[in-house]
Order: sequence, then structure tokens, then C-alpha cells
Amino acid sequence: MSYPKTTTDEYGRIYCKAHNLETCPYCCMSFESINEEIDATTSDRDVGVFLPDQVLLDWFDKMKKKMPRAFSPDDTLFGDDAGQHRYGTKLKTFFDDDPEKPIECYVLGSKWQLEDCRYPGIPTTFADGREPVYAVLMNGQPTQINFMDAHEGEYGWRVVESRKKLKKESGTILNERLDMLARLNSSHHTNDESDDRVDDCNINSLELQNARIQRALKTMHLAQELVTWGGNDYSKFLDEFLDNCFTPEECAHIMMYTSGDDSTASFEDKIKSFPAGEDVQDGNNFYARIAIAKMAIYHTKENLGGVILANKRGTKFQAIEFCGFCASQGIPCISIQYGVDPEGIDRTEDFLRGETYEAMIEENSIAVSLEEHFLDCIKNEGTNDLGSGLLFYQGHLAPMRVLPLHFHQNAKSEDLVQPADIPDVNFGVELEMSCASGNQTDRVASNLARNANIEVKVREFGGAKGKGGFWPRFGKGKSYIDSDDSGRDNDDNSVCSSHESMPDHYPTPQLPTKTNTGHPSPAAHEENNIKIAKNTKWSICYDKSIKPNEDNPMSTMLELVSPILTGQAGLNDLEHTYTVISDIVCMRLNASMGLHVHVETKESEYSLESMISICQQFAIYEEVIDKFLHQSRRSGSDQSHSYFQSNKLAIMSSCNTFVGALARLASCESRKELYRVMNPGDRARYHKLNLQNLKTGRQPTIEFRQHHATRNLKEVKAWVRFCILFTTNAAKMDPVPDEVQPTFESLFTDIIRCPMLRSYYEAKREVVSSWYV
Repeated sequence: MSYPKTTTDEYGRIYCKAHNLETCPYCCMSFESINEEIDATTSDRDVGVFLPDQVLLDWFDKMKKKMPRAFSPDDTLFGDDAGQHRYGTKLKTFFDDDPEKPIECYVLGSKWQLEDCRYPGIPTTFADGREPVYAVLMNGQPTQINFMDAHEGEYGWRVVESRKKLKKESGTILNERLDMLARLNSSHHTNDESDDRVDDCNINSLELQNARIQRALKTMHLAQELVTWGGNDYSKFLDEFLDNCFTPEECAHIMMYTSGDDSTASFEDKIKSFPAGEDVQDGNNFYARIAIAKMAIYHTKENLGGVILANKRGTKFQAIEFCGFCASQGIPCISIQYGVDPEGIDRTEDFLRGETYEAMIEENSIAVSLEEHFLDCIKNEGTNDLGSGLLFYQGHLAPMRVLPLHFHQNAKSEDLVQPADIPDVNFGVELEMSCASGNQTDRVASNLARNANIEVKVREFGGAKGKGGFWPRFGKGKSYIDSDDSGRDNDDNSVCSSHESMPDHYPTPQLPTKTNTGHPSPAAHEENNIKIAKNTKWSICYDKSIKPNEDNPMSTMLELVSPILTGQAGLNDLEHTYTVISDIVCMRLNASMGLHVHVETKESEYSLESMISICQQFAIYEEVIDKFLHQSRRSGSDQSHSYFQSNKLAIMSSCNTFVGALARLASCESRKELYRVMNPGDRARYHKLNLQNLKTGRQPTIEFRQHHATRNLKEVKAWVRFCILFTTNAAKMDPVPDEVQPTFESLFTDIIRCPMLRSYYEAKREVVSSWYV
């Protein structure tokens, strides 16, 4: 959880920026208990993170000077061990030296433990007021043990076995999530020897490969020194790069491909001639990796200066200039400058002026996937190129991780299951996002209006009465008084519309007809034949809760708000607009961003009993729903404390039991009482199920707030369907008099009643259970 006007020290303790923890009474009272918890509690953040050996040895030298009687000159910090215990090392000791009372644990990492008593004027026992401890897993729970006891051997903990992969304990495999955390967080034992240990323990080689790529990206972002590829051996570099791009099965599939008389073609030639990619929404990112492999081949084999990448729609143009190659954490990388045209105009050719380059046309979704990868690989430290108008970014292009099929592949043939019809109810969607710098709101609005054939307004900052929550006016479009935004004061807004007679500041882009290499390149623009109702008005507004991505601090943060949409036709409109905005902007998402869905519940159509039933069913199934959402969007996460608190816990705060909470909802005699019970407190609207629009009369909708922001259109449509079906079907159920046992099966059998959604979320639940977001 973040706190305003605070900072943290090297141990993670929270301080007031203007005061010191020891001298500011307010800070001391506010943060003392929080800091004690941070100091004392071992959690997932400690998995795979080890203190540097040299830092530990420096601390031990201080201890020898501070306490010479306890630490003699010939003492060794690591005992008979060469260094720290590795992740997954199994340790054992005995309670009261009783062989019948063994205690076992597994090493997860190492950390500093601050002393409990840190009063002014009283010297600390340990040097710097801290001692090293191992973060361990004991009886399935994270805890910690004394570092030096773990290296005593004879009198302390002793090593039973050292394995990277944790063993089974009580029949439960403990390592699935922890192993992933360890590989992503690892700052110790990351050399080739550790990788061999992983292979020895039969950890999936694909997961290892992905973890190494992720670690390499992290290393590059930390600005650590990159290793120059030995001997400038392009052939070896390319072989290593391609090995990290594909699995052995995929390599075999590529070699089987033939086009014309190319049966004897090399692996690189097969990749270059591989057919155009397919949509990545419903599969893995194989074709995106094919595109990156082509870039590596153009750089190493053909000595081209770069690549111009365009999507088929003609709304996204990217330029990648090759600058050399290097290695990070053993992963081969290409040094690049990356240019993206936020206006969608074909000026990428200017970025590579004087260079030989290849023009590549990719499917829209693949271009989006590649853009995400490029932005993961670079940092927003470039400068604008005044000649071309492009944004420059510097970085190192690493191979793309192999994206598993996830729940799409394993969802029990979900595409063959006919989805349940959704009723023609009104709904709306709000998507929080940030865009890489250069995608200012007026450009986003203009491009979205033109390419999606819709009307888009940019809400201004302030408004008639100076209220916040809107962007400053950037607009070049027509100003008007917004009269249909129910419940708001009339504000002067900037409007971009494809239906108005407005100047075409951003002409339709075209790729050059011939590149410097002489290869013809087809026109990228794709005629948009999908028409949306001309009264469809989308909004772009400011959202102060959004945080920028760390590597793109100058991002433009915004919220895309739909108009009133209805039933299946509304889902089609949503799909079209959502697809277009993914194509035209450099969208960046993180855990601070959400997807909010509003479902209309007019008083004339929903009785008090119906609303009580909706609230009861949501409280009953809240934890079940959490299980198929990202961990960052569940109760207890930092984000949940700020923006989507638990309705169940809120109701139970005034009741002793959950049965009492259900009874409290059932006893509500008015709508206002129900709204108060469901959304209590000063920050009433920041609950997973928000009823405050009904309370204030702003609009007749309930809001589902807990879903994470996503670029995956299938995920968006599934959640919208879920919210609509949950609302309409739960409203028809009788109030619950007693406690029930909620299960995933009863949620979809009794309330959602859609086989496709059940299949989708069942498979997704299995996947996200091991994710750490």
C-alpha cells in the first residue's frame, strides 16, 4: 500500500518525507506498527532474493570489532559452507535436541532483520542495528531463521540436501509459485552452474528459458554492464538468439515448412519465408517471435540497418534501427534505437534515412504484441527526432519469452461452445491505461475517431465549477456543451469526430512503395468497412489513480470511457473500438489500472428485493471470483486497499459472522440503507461492487471495479458477459436466509449459466493461481 508524502529507506521502512521517524510524533505513531511488520514479516517479496556475500562479510567484520568476545578473529560467517545456502536447500534441526521432534524448512532467500528496540541513546546489539536471517518455508508458511544458526552445523540447523526444486511436503508440491518468484527475483546464484542445477532437478526447460530472458531484461533496466559478445561471431550469436526464440517442437515445425523449391533451404531461410502471422489473441506468440527472429537475421546475415514494421490496418508504424549485439545474463540481445510514430503517419522511413532496411507487414494484433515487447526492452530515455517527428528510445532487443497457450488452449474447446445470450440491458465500460510519451490525448482522440468511425470527446480539466478529473484542453476540434453526461455539470469539451467536417491533420498512412533494399512493400492501409452508429460517443478523461510504468515515466495516463452500450450489439461496438485503440496507440498497462464495468439497474426494473439478492450473491461468491482474477486484483493486495475494497469484509465489520452479514443485507428496508451497508465509510465507492451511482442518482448503474486492465479482447468480452449475467440472473433469485457453501461450480450453474464462460474461467483459474502479479 502506498502512503502520500512518504518515502522508504533501504530496509523498506516508511518515513514522512518532511520528518524523521524518531523525531516526528505523528510519523512515529502512524508508521511504527507498519514498519515493525515490514521488518519482521517474511513474504513473497523475499523469495529468491539473497543479500550479496560481500555485504554480509563486511557486516561480520563490524561484529568482530563490536563484540570481540563473541566473535573471535578466526570465526567464519558461513561456517564450513562455501557461502550462503542456495534457494531450495532443505535444513533440519531438533526441538530440545529431541530426535523425535524434527523441524525442517526450505531456504527461500536471505534478508536483514532490524532489531526490535531502536530507541535513541541505547546502543544496538548488532552492527548497524540489523542481523542477517534466512527467509524460509516451514510447514507451508513463510518465516525466517537466524542466519548464523543455519551455518553452525553441529549445534544449529544442518543441511539435509541442497536442491533447486523443493520436495513434496505432506503430499503437497510447494514449489510451483515459489520457483517462478525465485527465478524472477533472483539476485544470487545466477551463473551457468545454477542453471545446470535447475536442469538436474527436471524443471521445465521452457520455464527456465523464459526466466533467463526475464532476468536479462531486468538486468538491462537496472543499467548493469552488458557483456560484449565474444569474438564478434555473428553466426554463433544468431544461433543462440534463435535457440532462445523457439522450442524444439517449433523448430521442427519451421523446418517442415516449404515454399516452392526450398526443400534444402537453411533454418534462417525457412524463417524468412515463413507465411504471414495469425492473430495472437487465441494462441501463443509464435508469429510474433517469428517476426523478431527475422529481424535478427536481417541484422546478422544481411547487414541491414533496420526494419520498418507496420500493421495491416495502417495505423501503427514502428522503426527498429540495429546498432550491434551484446549479451545480458547469457541472453543474446541486439542494441537498438526504437522509433514509434504516435500519429500513425508514415515517417518511419526518415528514421532510417541512409540505411538499408526491410519493410515488414504484420497482423494488427501481432504488431501490438511486438510493440509491447519493444517497450519492455527499452527505456524512455530517448529524444524526439525533429527531422522525422518520431520518438526515439534506446535499448536492447532480447528474444521474446515463449507465451504458453494459457487457458485459451486448455479451455475445453470453449470456441466450440455457444455462449449464452446476454439480455439487451444497457452497460458501459471504463478502461484505464497509459500511453508511451508522444501519444497525447488530442492525437489519441483524433486517430480513434477517424479509424473507428466514432465520435470521441476529450474531457477538459476543471469544468464550469472547477471540478477535477478531466484533462486540460488539447483539442483542435469543435467545442460544445455536453448535455447528455448525466449527473455532471455542463463542461466545455474538446470533440474529435469522424463524422464532422474537420481538417485532416493526420492523413491516411502508406508504406513506401519501394525500400532501400529494393523489396516492394504493399500498402499498409486497410479499408475500414465496419460502421458504428454516428451517435456513439466515447470519452477520454484523466484518472488520477493511474501510475505510469517505471520505464515510461512520461506516459500519458488516461481512461477510455464508453457510451451507453446495449446487449450483443454493444459488445460488437466495444470489440471494434477496443481493437482500434490497441492498434493506434502505444498502450501500457500495469497493476494500478483497472477495467470497470457498469450494468444498468433502474429502480423501475429492479426491486429492493432484487438488489438485496444481487448484493448477497456477490458477497457469497466474492472469494470465488477472486480466484480467477490476478493476485493484484484480489482482496488484500495493495491496489484493493485503495480502489476496490472487499464488500464482504465491509459488511462483516459490523457483524460477528457471515451469516449475520447476509441477514443484515436481508433486513435492509430501503435502498439507501442497502447502499450504506454494501459501501460503508468515507470512500464508499471504492468497493468491488459499487452502488454509489444509484445512491447519488448520477446514473442508474452498479459498477464492478475489481478486474485488471487488459489488452486481451477475449478477456474483456468475457468479463462484460460475466457482469451482465451475474446482475440479471442474481436479481431473479430469492434472498439467502442462511449461510451457503459457495463453489466455482455453483457460481456458474446457479447464477452465470453460460457453458462457455464456465469453461473459460475454469481454465483461467488454474493458470492465474500460479501467477504473481
